[in-house]
Amino acid sequence: MVAEPYTADDPETRLALFDFAFENAPIGIALVDLEGRIIRGNAAFAKLLSLPLEEVLGTHFRDFTHPEDIEADLILFKQVLQGRRDGYTIEKRYLRPFGEIVHVLIHVAAMRDAEGRVVRFISQIEDITRHKDHERQLAERAAQLELALEAVRGGFWQMNILTGKFETSDRLAQFIGGPTAARLDLERYVNRQRERRRPGRSDAANCRKARSECCRVSSRHRSWRTLDAL
Repeated sequence: MVAEPYTADDPETRLALFDFAFENAPIGIALVDLEGRIIRGNAAFAKLLSLPLEEVLGTHFRDFTHPEDIEADLILFKQVLQGRRDGYTIEKRYLRPFGEIVHVLIHVAAMRDAEGRVVRFISQIEDITRHKDHERQLAERAAQLELALEAVRGGFWQMNILTGKFETSDRLAQFIGGPTAARLDLERYVNRQRERRRPGRSDAANCRKARSECCRVSSRHRSWRTLDAL
């Protein structure tokens, strides 16, 4: 007698496929009970925490979550239990045993029984620490450049090349429009420049324009122009 081949609808096959995907996933995966305790995890999840897997099992997720991130996670977790949502995605920080911080992006989904009751949660956890460090470095460089450009007496304008957003610094807006002028968007900036270039401007204004110095600075995503009023 020849046994029938397994199909994707066969419960044993589905379980085998789930186990294989769970254990060999390149990101962390964990099963969590209704109390928030880890009842199963894969090797990638244990590596994220820098703990042996056997030490992870049975612990509550708040035990390795940064204290400042626990409340937001618990609120969403309880909303799933209350039937207000089926799952959630959240960024938070894990704390490794010696205090090292790991930034993670977590996708949580409720697993339900035949009656629709939540029986456990499955979480997919992605390490985004390198991405967050890169974001921080970019923000620091942008802040340093803005401080340097603000030191220019005439101020500067900047345009985000990706989004097309244009904005002047406060100092440039005040240099163009007076001490009470607000920052200018592209349309208002162009209009003011046209007004400044109209025939009949005073000799003093023409002289000031002629003696201005411009310097252009470019980065990958932004363009800056500084105007140094002499």
